[in-house]
Amino acid sequence: MTKQKVQFYSWDSHGNLGDDWLASISNQYVGDPVRVSERRSLMSWPLGSHVLKGAGARDRSATLCLWGGGWLAADQRNVETLVRWEKHLSVRRGETLGLGLGLGPFESGNGTTMARRVLARFSKPIVVRTQSDVANAEGIVPTILGGDLSFLDQEFRSADGFHRAQSDSHTTIISFPRYGKHWIVQRPWLTEDWYRNYVESIVRRQLVKGTVMHVQFDKGQNGRGDNEYWSHLNVEFVSPNTIDEAAAHYLTASEVYAGRLHAALLAVNLDIPTVAVAYHHKFECVEETGVQVVGLHEKPDHIPIAKPPVGRLVQEIRDRTQEACRVVAPWLKG
Repeated sequence: MTKQKVQFYSWDSHGNLGDDWLASISNQYVGDPVRVSERRSLMSWPLGSHVLKGAGARDRSATLCLWGGGWLAADQRNVETLVRWEKHLSVRRGETLGLGLGLGPFESGNGTTMARRVLARFSKPIVVRTQSDVANAEGIVPTILGGDLSFLDQEFRSADGFHRAQSDSHTTIISFPRYGKHWIVQRPWLTEDWYRNYVESIVRRQLVKGTVMHVQFDKGQNGRGDNEYWSHLNVEFVSPNTIDEAAAHYLTASEVYAGRLHAALLAVNLDIPTVAVAYHHKFECVEETGVQVVGLHEKPDHIPIAKPPVGRLVQEIRDRTQEACRVVAPWLKG
């Protein structure tokens, strides 16, 4: 009997460029992965309150790999996603794997309870992104230290890959998400007024140096994307459709200020001086590269100067992430 291919669930095709990037990287490491996606419903589906669409997606015995993402952070007041996944995983007979996930911190509330219940459904050690993820998972689920899956992208590390252009002009790239009300759960100072003022201060300072470009990473629903949210800023707006298109813009930049995780990690992969503005603890995987991350541990009191990532640290993350993939590879054969 031929074994089924592993089903890969990733958060792509929803207008988020970072999620699309991670999904595309799986093609470099897993031959012809079976894509599945979420279908939610109030009806009573066989696998709980939602099912996974895709080849073999309804087969409870198929192996499922959750590829990338920080959705197990449990820092939101609304834990509907966690509730749905716990129900779904509770009725599966096949193995559930996790690669490149961000976890915790698990402190209190319904989010923590449900996240722990979801983690209990994994059948193998989970590959996590940072040392903090390892600590957060202690006593809940075994882990393997890897990194964000963006560090696996072979294209950005190849000899014929991307090279920054030399220019006498100064261009700053910014990329910031729309404000999320749940941010203040762990960062009480991160009100919408504070956030908008801080980003506007960055723009004012950088306009003195030259031009500023906002690169949209999330197009949102009904056109209400990141660019629409910041439309009042005196900057150039671009909306790349692929990570390669985004990289082409980045390679014209002198520095990057990013409030989207993968907008910052793209700059790290391209060795561009960067500052990240954290609304969430998942930005620890940016801090590990030596790039300064403000708002991760305390309220920022200034706007830092952008500095390039530390090559040695970036390579260490890449090496451990590749090693984690080698450990996981036998599990991904279905």
